[in-house]
Amino acid sequence: MGSEQPVIEVNDLSFSYGEMEVIKGISFAVERGEMLGFLGPNGAGKTTTAKLITGQLIAASGDIRVFGVDMKKDCRQALGRIGVSFESPNLYPKFSGFENLAIFARLNGLGTTHIPELLKHVDLDGRGKDRVSSYSKGMQQRLVFARALVNHPELLILDEPTVGLDPVGRSLIHQLLRQEQNRGTTIFITSHDMWEIDELCDRVIFLNDGQIVANDTPEALKQQHGKPFVEVGLKDGDDVRKVSLPLHEPQTADQIAQWIRQQELVTIHSQEATLGHVFIKLAGRSLDDEQISGDLR
Repeated sequence: MGSEQPVIEVNDLSFSYGEMEVIKGISFAVERGEMLGFLGPNGAGKTTTAKLITGQLIAASGDIRVFGVDMKKDCRQALGRIGVSFESPNLYPKFSGFENLAIFARLNGLGTTHIPELLKHVDLDGRGKDRVSSYSKGMQQRLVFARALVNHPELLILDEPTVGLDPVGRSLIHQLLRQEQNRGTTIFITSHDMWEIDELCDRVIFLNDGQIVANDTPEALKQQHGKPFVEVGLKDGDDVRKVSLPLHEPQTADQIAQWIRQQELVTIHSQEATLGHVFIKLAGRSLDDEQISGDLR
């Protein structure tokens, strides 16, 4: 990666809804074959950026190029090479899963012979003939992901791709994303789930209040902005009391040795800073309960 022209190039991009500016002069690039996580809390501008990249919205100022194509002037030239999945399913509930995928295949000038395999990929091969109205939210989300793959895309733009999925469904999507990347697909994921992006992505961008506050690999961000620590569990009557200590401080080893001698130590784990911790430090704002629980899994 890096020697070729980037698949996505965004330069000084701004966008407003009326008088409310939601994207404020951001610039970044996504290299071929890279999986980039575009992170931030709800309302940060993630989905708006994704819609600007795919030509669904037109920027007030700035440039977007996808596969070298100016998306303001000729987005159709690039759209056939892009697979898109947004958080809102926008499926046809009266049609079957197969029929939903067939519609999008034909819109891209493709046949439908590959659709049974797509349904199998997302664990819907036994439900392909059923109406989508009978699907659970998780099944609909998996169908939306399959729809994004209908046209064999070179670039995937995925907005919260695992929202509403149980752990099994989430694991399945993660597996498919890695398979797509292994075959050379470039992947752009928007999310507020710090844990998920840390697991999947080569690089992350933190977006806060319409501005980029960080752009680096997950590991580099955690090393640069976080401090590893040791969490110990100590006897406290019939309970266990948790204490966190800095990992590389000399007194930490002395204190742990003392607890061992006194037979107070129950558990000990070394941990590093999470992306959630880094985001709070850089953005100066907390995550809501849902985001915190996602961050600590």
